Amino acid sequence: MEGPSLRLQVPSAPVKALVQTGHGGPEVLQVQERPDPPVGPGEIRIAVRAAGINFADTMARVGLYPDAPKPPCVMGYEVAGEVESVGEGVEELQIPEISKALVP
Repeated sequence: MEGPSLRLQVPSAPVKALVQTGHGGPEVLQVQERPDPPVGPGEIRIAVRAAGINFADTMARVGLYPDAPKPPCVMGYEVAGEVESVGEGVEELQIPEISKALVP
């Protein structure tokens, strides 16, 4: 059912994230609490149920992926879960639609 209640945003709460604290071996990875990111126009927020650590994440961890963000940064370019918030202008997805994403 389409309606205003489907466009409400879930209030932000701290989330757990795998954070790369520097370059090196697995010891540079830490699970940390982070604030839930805000949702801007044209964006969605996914309640992540699964995240993959892929080859690009591994190369970023050791400092060999040129397009990776500088540490400290959140790991996991691939996620799956449910849409929990949508920004202005998002019409294709609804709450709580199941979604997957490749994160830039």
